[in-house]
Amino acid sequence: MKKPPDFPRLRALYAFRKLSNPLSSDVLADGSIADRLNIPVSRPVQLSKDAVVAQPILFKAFRQALAGEPVSPLVDQVGKTLTAEVSIDADGDGLVKIADKMLRFESAGLLSPDAAKRSGQLEKTIARHTLAKQEAEKLRVAVVGSDFSDEEFLATLGVLTTSQESFSSSLAPKMLSRQVALGDLLPEETNYWEQLTAPLGASSSLSQFIAEELRSQRRFLLAEGPQKAIRSISLSFCAPALVPIELFRALNADTVLSMLEEAVQFADHFGLVGAFEICGDWLPRDSRFGPIGEKLLDRLFVDEQRLKDSCWVYGAGFVLATSRLHQHQVLRRKPAFWRRLTVAAHASLIARAFSSSNIDPQSLFKWAMGVSGKAYYSSICLDSFDEPRWRPDWLTPNMLVPDAFGRIDAVLKRLPEGLTSEHWARRIEGARKLLGDSGAILASYPAIGESGVRAQPTLHEIGELAELYRAFIDKPTVDSFLIAGPLFFSFGIPAECVLPAAKVVAELRRGLTNWEDGKLQGVAMLAIYIAMQLKDPILADSVADLFIETASTLNVDPSEILFRLVECAAADPHRNKGQKVLAKRLETLAFVLGPTHLPDVYDSLRVLQKLDADLARLLGRAIAAARMGAKAA
Repeated sequence: MKKPPDFPRLRALYAFRKLSNPLSSDVLADGSIADRLNIPVSRPVQLSKDAVVAQPILFKAFRQALAGEPVSPLVDQVGKTLTAEVSIDADGDGLVKIADKMLRFESAGLLSPDAAKRSGQLEKTIARHTLAKQEAEKLRVAVVGSDFSDEEFLATLGVLTTSQESFSSSLAPKMLSRQVALGDLLPEETNYWEQLTAPLGASSSLSQFIAEELRSQRRFLLAEGPQKAIRSISLSFCAPALVPIELFRALNADTVLSMLEEAVQFADHFGLVGAFEICGDWLPRDSRFGPIGEKLLDRLFVDEQRLKDSCWVYGAGFVLATSRLHQHQVLRRKPAFWRRLTVAAHASLIARAFSSSNIDPQSLFKWAMGVSGKAYYSSICLDSFDEPRWRPDWLTPNMLVPDAFGRIDAVLKRLPEGLTSEHWARRIEGARKLLGDSGAILASYPAIGESGVRAQPTLHEIGELAELYRAFIDKPTVDSFLIAGPLFFSFGIPAECVLPAAKVVAELRRGLTNWEDGKLQGVAMLAIYIAMQLKDPILADSVADLFIETASTLNVDPSEILFRLVECAAADPHRNKGQKVLAKRLETLAFVLGPTHLPDVYDSLRVLQKLDADLARLLGRAIAAARMGAKAA
């Protein structure tokens, strides 16, 4: 009998014809589907416009060159023998000279038949890449095996491409040509994101992560080499607690000096600030750290526009990465504190990469907000259940520059009595004058890496500041509430402030509904902020009711109302309950707003649906209501 058709194979071949070439390659990359369905695959290598060889042929030539054997001529895919020279350079990279062009293949030395030579080549390669401790150890075990196949070589290269150095090197030529796309700024590989700080283990809080996984990774990097270590470690200096002062105290002074000299070249403000904090800790024990501190301060504050530009670029990277990680199938399941820290590290890397670019920083930020602004704001609001202290609108130079100043100023204040640096003091005072009084107030607001829940102080613990709080508690008006706002952000929220805040919100519900005068915005934001810190759903409910009651008359972007409602839900100590209430409120919002606003509401709801899988299951009615209303517009 005639053999029946292999329908599974035919269906697969038909499906692959519908996919793009890159997607087909990704699906077939591990070989399992190709083996199961008997689909022939090849990995061609383009050596020149007219010369394409199969990957195994090229790898065989590299293996022969490494073994000192005669190299077989390269034969292209149509059987033509190519005029090409194959060799290995001193760094272990493969070289192919063809048609007066020299092509380089990084780390081809790993194809050596000698395990000891492979191991030596791997160490050279790892020295050029920052990897997580676990990944580096896996590679070291793999290369000493008796047989290191082409597939294992490719897998090793795949790990190396997830390093921060690989990301920066691939981005550099695109910046020079001003042809940077969204995908160029946001790597797809999960390993890239996990290696920016440290892979998450069993830690359930930022403090535990710092003490365990992050500390272990930083020790590993320091053992690999101090210069490379400071470049990687400093990416996560987005809060004072994330600067490993104790770890640096245990190092040799000359080693720390060399690392800080490397840090002077950083373009990201957080890297410079953290390096100065380390410098300030060392100054009482070693006067050589005074001049290094001067260089760091000059790098930060001499050129005010350069600092602002760096913050704009940092903000652009932060917006894009926040949106990406919140939608990533794997990383969205990680705790909010880990995602926040990883995003901050990526933003610092972006700021460094763009330091030599002539792309306008503020335009880059506006582009990022245009592409991912709504997803960014929604992501931060959704994370407010776990990370409520830092707000999404604190991402411009107006906030980041004072934050940097506040941390620098704190270093000077921590110096022992009698120990001063005139240059340090002069530079910091100059920065203080540029910031002005308002900037000095903002300098004490929570940093990006200080966004987690913390215990709130009592009035007794606040000391002399208690009188400032009592001015609001004793006379709770809209104006006194707004005046007390910086106190809430900087020093915390005593429980005695909740009832007065509720009275102010009630006053607004009785009359003031003009969003454009700024007071409604300020009061609503402050009341929600208090509710989130104290997990007070009653106060949050009163603000949410205010928005629902006045939504049809407020002259405001509907997305602004939606963001505030999401934050109100974060004030409920029971996340599931808060999300159910939020879904009902969003459905009500879709019914009370006019048709002209509903396309924006529908778009915002679809964004929320992509960001939170649990909430997505509850949004069906709200999305349906917004869609029907939008069609009537």
